Amino acid sequence: MQGFCGIKSLKRLEFEERSLPLSIGGSAFASSGLNHDAEDPLIIPATVFFIGDGAFQWTNDLKRLEFATRSGLQTALQIGTQTTGHFSHVFSSSEEGAGPEGKGLGCIQFPTFGYTGTYGGHTTTVAELEAGLALCPESPARIAYGVTYTSKGDPRTKTADGTETSFYLPENKLMSVFEQPPFAISYRVANPLDAAHHAGADWITEVGVAVNGAPANYVNISIVNPDTLLQSNFTREPPLVGAPLSTMRVSVGGKPLMAGVHTFPSMVIKTTFDPKKKRVGCGYVEHVDITTADLRFRVSSARAKKFAEPEMQVKALHLDVEFRHFDRAAMRGVLPELWGLAPLSEATSKLLSPQ
Repeated sequence: MQGFCGIKSLKRLEFEERSLPLSIGGSAFASSGLNHDAEDPLIIPATVFFIGDGAFQWTNDLKRLEFATRSGLQTALQIGTQTTGHFSHVFSSSEEGAGPEGKGLGCIQFPTFGYTGTYGGHTTTVAELEAGLALCPESPARIAYGVTYTSKGDPRTKTADGTETSFYLPENKLMSVFEQPPFAISYRVANPLDAAHHAGADWITEVGVAVNGAPANYVNISIVNPDTLLQSNFTREPPLVGAPLSTMRVSVGGKPLMAGVHTFPSMVIKTTFDPKKKRVGCGYVEHVDITTADLRFRVSSARAKKFAEPEMQVKALHLDVEFRHFDRAAMRGVLPELWGLAPLSEATSKLLSPQ
């Protein structure tokens, strides 16, 4: 399948969420213009079970590829169908030998592995992919897990294997939930609705990111007043670079941050609207991506799908958070404990029941 082979105008690729298994055919995106980087990596979902030979061959501008964490129930990922040699054919550069002089992911040189499976391929781990890329230290390209741990809805946290856990934070109090020095992430939960329509602080309405030793880099992300999104202005365009977001307010050190990519000493922050232009009332679903050397997460605006009425969905505007990469050895706090990645403390166990 060479569906997008040679299409230089194809710069970004996003896979829709789906439950059915998906395969990426041979030469599917070969010689295309894909140019994903660390700020906007190409994420291969866990439902992908096979990547064919030459699928990303000669995509010389592709700098960052991430694999969503797979659960034990999902089919293992198989890369390539070669019965001998290595897997550099899947990502190989147009330059002969690919080696350190190669571009993008094309410099990967894989050692010879044992081969098994229907296609005669090898079930390759991300560690093996990283090992191959390590042979090209001069390349800016990287392959890593896109860790799928989330806190969404009212609120529930979800682990990579799909396990969901409801938790309850004190209402209208900014509380630390995740720490990975020098960063500390806090949530504020509240009830954007009046008591007649809903009881309980069920939604995350504010996210704070503190940087130890750098108070001027404190990041605040909060929802706008949902009532402003109930206006019938559906001709409103999504926020372009330099414009304020429509559903979230973002600031660093108290200074408002507009749509665009912003670089700070310890992090890169990208603020933009969802490429599918999903709506929240007259506004748009928007994302704030924060990337550091060892931590990457996304904060998104969301409507409350638990309600049937569109107006109530907008009124319960809130924030969803996805943790895509973190250092398991360094992290601590409420969320790692709820994910089962750290021992459950007595304080966190109390958050499993309403306050």
